[in-house]
Amino acid sequence: MCALLQSSMIGKLKRKLKRKLGLEEPAISVVLPNYNGSDFLKKAVDSVLAQTFTDFELIVVEDGSTDQSAELLASYSDSRIRVIPLEQNEHICVALNTGLAAARGKYIARIDSDDCWLPNKLEKQYRYMEENPDCGVCFSLVTVVDEDEAILKQEQSPFVSIFQEGNRSRYEWLRYLFFFGNHLCHSSAFFRRDIVEQLGSYRTSLVQIQDYEYWLRIANVSELYVIQEPLVRYRHRLKGGNVSEATQANMTRSKYEFYNVLRCFMERISDDILATAFQGDFLRPEAATHDELLCERPFLLLKTDCFGKIGKLAGVDMLASLIDSEPTRRILREKYGFSQLDFYRLTATVAV
Repeated sequence: MCALLQSSMIGKLKRKLKRKLGLEEPAISVVLPNYNGSDFLKKAVDSVLAQTFTDFELIVVEDGSTDQSAELLASYSDSRIRVIPLEQNEHICVALNTGLAAARGKYIARIDSDDCWLPNKLEKQYRYMEENPDCGVCFSLVTVVDEDEAILKQEQSPFVSIFQEGNRSRYEWLRYLFFFGNHLCHSSAFFRRDIVEQLGSYRTSLVQIQDYEYWLRIANVSELYVIQEPLVRYRHRLKGGNVSEATQANMTRSKYEFYNVLRCFMERISDDILATAFQGDFLRPEAATHDELLCERPFLLLKTDCFGKIGKLAGVDMLASLIDSEPTRRILREKYGFSQLDFYRLTATVAV
């Protein structure tokens, strides 16, 4: 027994030394981008270090902060923490992609600098992902809190209901995300690294909905799962400060980003996945040829109310291309009863 105990202790010391030297890959890489988040950064970092599952590295991408974040991070002596400083503020997607590129774990977990995890979050998600290899990303429910840790009610924050989702198949998730927007909390996300390597990085052209666009990409290739427990304390700052705060600039930018993301999604989704996920929403459920499915895509965009009518503008733009092409213009007229004259009327409506 003494020999076994000694061997176990030696093994732990070897692993600790390897990790300190950067020679051993942890099971999980936690990516935390931070910009001027010193008010809540310690709570976020401490919640990661307090996890019951301890085989992880914490990669903090210090995104050119001008507050006390760097000094706060320097106060930690835990060898699992790796701080990557950026020379200037690049915003969240560059910081996220920097963290993803540095990640060495089999899994990647995300946390924002103003959110916190419950101690068993990583343990529960790691166990689920190990037991379900077809799942590409695992989320959890959340508890929404304010700056003072008070738990918010639905009338105080829309996120109380937005981030309380049940489970669906990947095709059902594709449809749900397309029609209703993002209902998955970024700080609860737990990815397989090989999924990230397959899909690539976050789009650096996006700020407001970079996570939403990534969930659409993941659901296009893999299953998603939401653990039906609140394992994250998501902070909705009622006094302002969230990236998604409803300022005029953020709302204007969000309109462009939703237009861009929805249009790109509908242009790139394969015919097979389109038919599997959306056939029940087709104008002609019997549509089967490539050109017929091309015609269904803008009509799906015209149906979505995701972020108001912005999806409809993407649908009008896609229809314009189809109207300009003789083969699809003929299909629109003969099989959908939609001519260029109908298109002219559409472009004179509130859809534009």
